[in-house]
Amino acid sequence: MCNLDRLARLLKQSIETLADLGQLGIDPCSITEAIDTRMSGGKLILHTYGALAEFEGSVFRGRTRAALTAAWARVRAGGCSTLLNDGALDEARGWRSGRSAGVAPQF
Repeated sequence: MCNLDRLARLLKQSIETLADLGQLGIDPCSITEAIDTRMSGGKLILHTYGALAEFEGSVFRGRTRAALTAAWARVRAGGCSTLLNDGALDEARGWRSGRSAGVAPQF
């Protein structure tokens, strides 16, 4: 396979997949990382990479959660800010409902 990180999303899943493949007599090798899972050293490196990837994912999730909590504390939701102010938004709603006559201005 090209990259071992594409094997599964979680370390547990990749270990189970490698065990299932091993029972079928298949020993995956990574072309990019030069990891050969037929040898014990390759299995060790695979597990180390998997543990680091899982740690990185949990750190990323924790940082995202902390950022959203801080945004909620500032009474601000995540995502893009609005492009129109309240007056322009009301005017656009008027154009859409047909209350205004004439040509719609460009926003």
